[in-house]
Amino acid sequence: MSDAAVDTSSEITTKDLKEKKKMVEEAENGKDAPANGNANEVKMGKRPKPVKSELDEEEEQRKRHSEKNKAAAARKKERKESLQRESERLELRNAELKTQIRELEQERQQLILMLTRRRPTCIVRTDSVSGCAAGHRGLPLGPNINGCGASY
Repeated sequence: MSDAAVDTSSEITTKDLKEKKKMVEEAENGKDAPANGNANEVKMGKRPKPVKSELDEEEEQRKRHSEKNKAAAARKKERKESLQRESERLELRNAELKTQIRELEQERQQLILMLTRRRPTCIVRTDSVSGCAAGHRGLPLGPNINGCGASY
């Protein structure tokens, strides 16, 4: 088929197709200029990537470093606040436990005092050494005194 045999009423001619094919081949081979020199032609192939200068790359690096640093500082601040809250909670718990220890010590002293006051009522029985008349039966509070299991 020759160029003359093609229907001229059609918008795309064989010549146009050949030129386009040539442009595609040139673009694939690395030539970016259009074959016919027409600047309005669409370039085929990959777009060239813009070249970044070293200053732009350094600036990006600084920005990334700054963002990472801010994130690390935020995590550190959050961790510090969390530890501070935990410390305050433990201090309160420690104070509560110390108060409870004081109260238990007072209760212990009162119980010892009560047992000391009951000591004169303890009678040594000859048939049973394991208890006394006051009903003290081998309480695990200390050594047996006069046959009573109570410790004073």
